[in-house]
Amino acid sequence: MSGNSYYTDQKICYDVDENRASQGSNSHNWDYVPSILRVENGMFIPKMKGIENAPQQIRQLIQMFEEEPWSLMRKKSFYEHALFMEGYEDDAEIVPFSEYFPVYRSMDIAQLRSYFTFRRLLRQGEYLNVPLSYIFVYIYEILMQIGVANPEVGLETLKNLKIAYGPSQPKLIRYLDLWMQDYVVYYGLTNRFDEFFAQEKQEDDLALLLSSYREVDESALFETACAISSYKIKNGALFKKHPNDVVSVVARTIKAIVPIYEQRFRQPIEHLCLGLRKRSPHPMFASAVFFRPDSPKEKTVNISLRRSYYCKGGLWSMDTFREKVFPKKGDLISLILHETDRKLRISMNIKSSMIGKMSDPIVENAIQQEINSYFQEKAEEARPKIKVDFSKLDKIRSDAAVIRDALLSEEDVEKDLVYSEEQPAGTTKITDEPSATMENKSMFSKDEREFLHLLLNAGDWKNYLRGIRLPIGVITDSINEKTMEDIQDILIVYEGDGPTILNDYKDYIISNI
Repeated sequence: MSGNSYYTDQKICYDVDENRASQGSNSHNWDYVPSILRVENGMFIPKMKGIENAPQQIRQLIQMFEEEPWSLMRKKSFYEHALFMEGYEDDAEIVPFSEYFPVYRSMDIAQLRSYFTFRRLLRQGEYLNVPLSYIFVYIYEILMQIGVANPEVGLETLKNLKIAYGPSQPKLIRYLDLWMQDYVVYYGLTNRFDEFFAQEKQEDDLALLLSSYREVDESALFETACAISSYKIKNGALFKKHPNDVVSVVARTIKAIVPIYEQRFRQPIEHLCLGLRKRSPHPMFASAVFFRPDSPKEKTVNISLRRSYYCKGGLWSMDTFREKVFPKKGDLISLILHETDRKLRISMNIKSSMIGKMSDPIVENAIQQEINSYFQEKAEEARPKIKVDFSKLDKIRSDAAVIRDALLSEEDVEKDLVYSEEQPAGTTKITDEPSATMENKSMFSKDEREFLHLLLNAGDWKNYLRGIRLPIGVITDSINEKTMEDIQDILIVYEGDGPTILNDYKDYIISNI
């Protein structure tokens, strides 16, 4: 290709002398020429402002910058620099510094001295108000175990930094929360999992409760749903007035509706509400400058039954439930609670109406059915219950006999005496001494046989019972109890003005009296 084919903003002179090509503002030299360093006491000194007055170890650090091979990773480079400066302290004025992913190389002499002054005071427990970039550099050192005795000490240092600088540097909290979780996983601080994975473990507990929705009691299921839902049903007017009704109906509704959604999506309810299981890459200490020469190659860290970290070939991944079925976690439960609250207000005539968000006739009908069923059961429970204790029947009979005797007047007694001497016309004469054969054969007593005889023949059974001082209810109950044991049916029923013998059993009675 001809040289005339190239585009340039400058006029190109093709017949220029080589000695003149390196001179003048309109000429260019594309060859790399290394910077000239002067040597002092066997050490290369770059041309950096203030280097002559810098402390010896700072100057050695600068020399490390210059002598590093270009292929050395930035993270590893920072780790080696930090190790070299691990014990260095300075006492200088704090100057401004701002840099993304800051490391020692990002600073000039004054900033380096400022940082090591700041770090010295931090280690002494004094938290200066400094630019955020200085704080990040110190955090990177702690993550790499620079200047700390062990991981436990480093973790406490990170916590103290969050307490000291979190209120004034909100951005710092976001990073520190993630990095401290990675820290306890990376360095195997299993005794601190509950502290730094508290929210995640709470979610795992909710998932476990939700998966057992059929067995858990109404109160536990309601509280679980409220913890997952973004719709705060407890803040509503209905719950404040009728908390017990809301708890019961919500729990019943969830138990009735969950199978519908599980069948539709073919996923258990805890996955629908809190996410599907997924393993995804998880770079440790993301957005931090981090390097460890002894980083693990193979490792498994189990946080809970639903959450684990894996390292394979030096690459980390996290296995957890994060793949959302709905736009946000808890959206399904929120929708169920909102619609239940809305329909329950209508059923209970609560004035504050709500606009429906659900457009699912099947689920809406299921919610209404549960509400209707709940109030039907509640009305049934409100009815007075009548309970008969048959074990006390004998005592009732004996008490009735005592009351009857007490109410009988002398005139009634005289009539009874007359009755016993002269039988009224049309009545069957009762033998004083029944035959021994009949008494042994019949299951009825003498009084019961005579009473049945009078009933069969339309006799004056009333005068007879008055004569033997026995209430009608007592003798009929006794007869019916005996026949229930013998033929599993009763003989005497009450129709109209008195007892009547069932026609089907007249022959049975005759054979027994």
